[in-house]
Amino acid sequence: MTIRHLGFDARVTCRPEDVRNAQAVVFPGQGAAGQAMANLERLDLVKALKDALAHGKPFLGVCL
Repeated sequence: MTIRHLGFDARVTCRPEDVRNAQAVVFPGQGAAGQAMANLERLDLVKALKDALAHGKPFLGVCL
């Protein structure tokens, strides 16, 4: 089952502005936390994700 199957629009992105503009965020597990954090920092996504949480945006983080 996918998010779209549940009737929601979904977008896979690596762009901070997409995270900032999203109504909600689903952050899937990656299996390697160190490398995942390095990639988030490289893509400038850490601040966008923290901002989403700080502003009370619905956020689902799946086990990293």
